[in-house]
Amino acid sequence: MAEARFIKTVTFGGYEKEAVIKRMEFLNTQVHDLRNELRETKLLLEAYKKDQIRRRHWNQCSQRSAPSSHRYRYRTTPST
Repeated sequence: MAEARFIKTVTFGGYEKEAVIKRMEFLNTQVHDLRNELRETKLLLEAYKKDQIRRRHWNQCSQRSAPSSHRYRYRTTPST
């Protein structure tokens, strides 16, 4: 049964130079793409976290400053 290899070998026990170069270029491209994807994901996560903090802060502030219903009751009888 033949083994699955990443790089093609030649008859004298080495590797085919062009296959090695092609494979290395492919792997370098993959690493570059994955690094870019990771950087973009980190930026999105950071923006999401900032938005969540801002929303949490806004909710806390709005809950503190919300008027209570008992403070602002209208009088039903005219004052004298």
